Amino acid sequence: MKIAIAQLNPTIGDIANNAQQIIIAAQQAAKQEVRLLLTPELSLCGYPPRDLLLYPRFIYSMEEKLKAIAESIPQEIAILVGTVTENPHAHSQGQKPLHNSIALLEAGEIQQIFHKRLLPTYDVFDDDRYFQPGNQSNSFNLSDYSKNSIRQGEGETSNVHIGVTICEDLWNEDTFWGKRSYEINPIADLAESKVDIIVNLSASPYSVGKQQLRENMLRHAVEKYQIPIMYTNQVGANDDIIFDGNSIALDKNGEILACGKSFESDLVVVEIDKLQYPDVSKIENWQSPLSSLKKTDEAEIFSALVLGVRDYARKCGFTKALLGLSGGIDSSLVAAIASEALGYDNVLGIMMPSPYSSEHSITDAVALVKNLGIKSETIPIKQGMTAYDTMLEPLFAGTEFGVAEENIQSRLRGGILMAVANKFNHLLLSTGNKSEMAVGYCTLYGDMNGGLAVIADVPKTKVFEICRWLNQEQEIIPVNVINKPPSAELKPGQKDADSLPSYEILDDILERIVCQHQSEIEVIQSGHDAATVQKVFKLLARAEFKRRQAPPGLKITDRAFGTGWRMPIASKWLVSDR
Repeated sequence: MKIAIAQLNPTIGDIANNAQQIIIAAQQAAKQEVRLLLTPELSLCGYPPRDLLLYPRFIYSMEEKLKAIAESIPQEIAILVGTVTENPHAHSQGQKPLHNSIALLEAGEIQQIFHKRLLPTYDVFDDDRYFQPGNQSNSFNLSDYSKNSIRQGEGETSNVHIGVTICEDLWNEDTFWGKRSYEINPIADLAESKVDIIVNLSASPYSVGKQQLRENMLRHAVEKYQIPIMYTNQVGANDDIIFDGNSIALDKNGEILACGKSFESDLVVVEIDKLQYPDVSKIENWQSPLSSLKKTDEAEIFSALVLGVRDYARKCGFTKALLGLSGGIDSSLVAAIASEALGYDNVLGIMMPSPYSSEHSITDAVALVKNLGIKSETIPIKQGMTAYDTMLEPLFAGTEFGVAEENIQSRLRGGILMAVANKFNHLLLSTGNKSEMAVGYCTLYGDMNGGLAVIADVPKTKVFEICRWLNQEQEIIPVNVINKPPSAELKPGQKDADSLPSYEILDDILERIVCQHQSEIEVIQSGHDAATVQKVFKLLARAEFKRRQAPPGLKITDRAFGTGWRMPIASKWLVSDR
């Protein structure tokens, strides 16, 4: 029997076009004599649909389109489609109104519906807000019409018993994690049902190193239960969440026999006998298991961010982007990502020097423009600064130059960028990094302006590492941009180090607080200076109101300042309770 993985890139809410992607994949698979096609979790509406699920018409549209897909696919193929179904027991039993479901389509009909059993509520996930969990194990029998099957059965078809899981259903194997997060374990239930193969339809978000974790988890499951697993993952970016694809097929020995592409749509076909190991020689798009070895973090992150920018722009209706070019490393990296994502001729960099701008900030920005081949404009802001000084002079009289005046420069630049974005329908890309976002070293309504914060989940130290990686074969980021001390250049001789600890120290402290949830005492005991740690705790808490108003930032770590970050603004915990 041939089973195919359709690694699709749906747009949330674009049900008609998402359905067309599924139909096209089914037609392509049928030409290769595929018997069963797998699509990702909620492939019909895109994941995560969030509060679109509150609209009855949204649910009804999926019901209608699901029937249309069943009628449109070739008769000889069965497909599993991710969709949403209504829960008929919601009102009578006080349950959630919907199920996160998989529909089995075959012979022009919806044959069966399966429901997701484990509903995550951590990080970016909100499944329990909308869905009622399924209460039974999911499996079905599929007739194998392949020539080999008929020959082995002496003219009769054989059945393959297929277990169905949806994303989180695979993530509760206590012998792998050392604990249980849910009462039930769908994999163990399927093993007891004697299924021949387990399929998993996922929308598993990307984070650095996530694929290696998935492979280890799946390998553990197949080795424990001696059941092959075919894992299908969504690809593409929806808002701040990036999906990396990397679908995989494993035999019952835990060997990876086929892999979907990273950060690209794909169709992978595997021929598998329910009683035998899959035959590697019969796998379409076959890749050596060595191809799944982890690339460098820098290459992986860059690819993820390129996909994030490309999809965010495309799905929001933008073909061009702009950003402010300061001659610094953050804006340089964002410009390189945007150029790769949208094409160099679709990116506009605007240089906005002030009287405090150093000569090298301009020459470095000009060198970057030349290296990337992007378009550029220069708009000095001195005239605007003078106008603000004149308007505010009566109120500011007798006070010293300080943060308010510094931030006027940033807000002037932010206003200029927004004006150009509005005028020419460009997507404005914000260039702040995770370290700055964490401690509030950024200006609200200034450099935080934008429609997408490209590197808001990339720590400053990692920004430097990615830029060095980009320059391995040729200079893309001007060397001086990488080597010079970081500076906002909002006053004479200003350096980031005047206000913050070194980024190596800051990023380690932030990793411990934000990702590892360490207390102040624990961070200090790790070797950091007590006064520095106390300062970082306070800055992190005080900047929460800024982060709440920031543009969406592409998520590449397990703990990003975005959908999964739910800290209160009016709180004393991080500041006073240690």
